[in-house]
Amino acid sequence: MQVYEIKKEPVNVQFKQSTGMFLPLFVGIDDMCRSLNGSCDGSAFVIVHYDAAGKKTELDRNFIRPQYLGEDDDSQIDAIHTAHQNYLALEQFLDENRDYASWEGCCQHNGYCKLVHNDDAALFIQCKDRGIIGVAWRDTMNNTDVGLRMCAFIAYYLGLINSERDRTLWQATTCLEKDTSLIADVKSVKSTIFESIRTTTEITGKIKIEGIPQD
Repeated sequence: MQVYEIKKEPVNVQFKQSTGMFLPLFVGIDDMCRSLNGSCDGSAFVIVHYDAAGKKTELDRNFIRPQYLGEDDDSQIDAIHTAHQNYLALEQFLDENRDYASWEGCCQHNGYCKLVHNDDAALFIQCKDRGIIGVAWRDTMNNTDVGLRMCAFIAYYLGLINSERDRTLWQATTCLEKDTSLIADVKSVKSTIFESIRTTTEITGKIKIEGIPQD
């Protein structure tokens, strides 16, 4: 098993950013989904930030593209259309539960709140300035257990790479480790995150990333 060492020397990791927050690398999300679900083509997610006043900012959205489709394949258009429908449904799911998560759910569960509705899963987690981040996942296999684990993975990834920027988020993120319905294996989650960074930055051997907390 690869051992990852976290040092203070910086590595030029090209994370996308939104509202001053680093966003998870999609390759890590894709890898984790496939390791949990086996077949997750078409699964979609959204990440939304709500400030203390309830103002919403979408941070990211994406879906697992079917591996057998080419860029010019007509079915690729259908897949994208379906993904956009999923995004709208997932954001509505988050919007409808934002008040509950903000004022009741997160406060009573160590900074996070998990919800399931039909085939959709969502996780809200506290962040700085009394805001919350909502992550929602629609699983193509209708598996809400996988959906919750994917929401937790994305939230954990967010907290890890933003630990120096948002200590409230990071503290809430560490609480996810105690809930086995969300994170069954912390080492596997961290390994997938670090491997996605290593692959993206073409680093070999040990990874040295400034600001990411050690075990």
